Amino acid sequence: MNDSILVIGENARYRRKLLGLLCNVANVSIYSLENCDMIEHHLTTHNESAILLQLGPGVFSELIRINDVNPHIPVALYGENVTYEQTRAGFRHGVTDVLDIRTITLDEICKTIEHMLDPYTAGANDRLLPQTSRFEIIISRGLHFQQQLSGGMPPAYYMNGNRAVLLRANVRCRDAGAVCEHSVLLAWINEFGITNTFCFPRQYGQIRLGAIVEQDFINPSSFRHTLAERLDNFFRNMEHEDCVAAAAYINSDFLSEGVFNHLNELVSCVFYLEKSQLLKDEIRSRSYVPATELTALFSAMAVHDPAAAEAQLDAITDALCRDMPEVGFARAKLIELIWNCAVIIGRRSNMAVGQNDISIDSIAGFRDLFRSIVIRSMEEERQEEPASPLSAMIGRIDENPGRHVTIDQIAGELNFSRSHFCRLFRKETGMSFNEYLTKARISKACDLFMHTHMSTADVANLVGISNTYYFKQTFKKAMGVELDQWREENCK
Repeated sequence: MNDSILVIGENARYRRKLLGLLCNVANVSIYSLENCDMIEHHLTTHNESAILLQLGPGVFSELIRINDVNPHIPVALYGENVTYEQTRAGFRHGVTDVLDIRTITLDEICKTIEHMLDPYTAGANDRLLPQTSRFEIIISRGLHFQQQLSGGMPPAYYMNGNRAVLLRANVRCRDAGAVCEHSVLLAWINEFGITNTFCFPRQYGQIRLGAIVEQDFINPSSFRHTLAERLDNFFRNMEHEDCVAAAAYINSDFLSEGVFNHLNELVSCVFYLEKSQLLKDEIRSRSYVPATELTALFSAMAVHDPAAAEAQLDAITDALCRDMPEVGFARAKLIELIWNCAVIIGRRSNMAVGQNDISIDSIAGFRDLFRSIVIRSMEEERQEEPASPLSAMIGRIDENPGRHVTIDQIAGELNFSRSHFCRLFRKETGMSFNEYLTKARISKACDLFMHTHMSTADVANLVGISNTYYFKQTFKKAMGVELDQWREENCK
């Protein structure tokens, strides 16, 4: 069954141009009306799929009449010399698109019709739609958008970078206990329309928004000015709501998941911004933690030295603060750093929070979380009283199997002869010292592979086997399967 498109307008020349273009659109039937005098009767007797309505003095009253009969039918407006105010007013009333009849092409009308017939625009066409329904629509569209991207199949409408840009923004309420989501969504819809907007699932307490913004290549400077003006309006609204926001946009001929993730990384920096701003693309080249301090921090983790770790933590936070207000890192990377260190010291299972539950609101928040999760775990470990010197030594192996130790070294620390130590160790564990050490190292490696994104070489070094080839051979012998196969089956 074909979709049916209704064209309404008093200007016969405009209608003829649209009808001529629509004749070339496959699988659609076309109807035409001069005005909305009989619109109620027409919509009750015809099953229209979408409407193209001419701009005019009473156009928004006509939209209300259409909505009263069928609140789910998508509507696009068209006219000559369309102004920014008309476009914005149309989007605020929930129209799908606003077209300039002078420059419209077959490709543009095809894309507009395709977008209007998108099932995720259903019910999204008028300000009279209840607010809760409007919010549900853009949340549903956000989920659909991400699913298509992750499946490698973005909708065609979103792939055409020649007529639209993808805009992303994250918003954080300064008062963590405040409920501001509906106010934020309403401000976003008011600036960018309802049928062009998305709300993605929350992440780290931030409201994550998106929009498709129509480009004007005839006057690109005017387009940039208009976009900046709309963002400024949104930022002012966020300040009024005691929120801070970061926004970024991209123009791409093909919208891939990588392009989308790049925008996500940019706007995730909102967590430490003091003032809302539009983020520039060049910030992605900046590092988030100095390499020297990071190496020293991991070294302190490896030997379980809380004082040294805290000193390096202070050096890292000082370096991050020096980068302000330039954007040099992202929240997700700092959370991953905390999580990796917690896994390295072996206290992940005792942590009160998981990686997805960690929240950071500032540099100070990053330091406080790191200290409470990682440093405190290391200090508590030192306070634990072992049952015996031998069990204490076995516990140290379990916690840090990457530490370089030998039988003679440990036997000397315990004031045992080598042979007496070996007998006691086998009696305690049921295996030789080297067998136990290898088992502990491979167990730790498995834990790191499953809970971090570290490379094979990094994991091998952390568990005390610097030769990657030897590590893979040892892993295969211990686990009965190749390392690559094990990771594919266990590290989803």
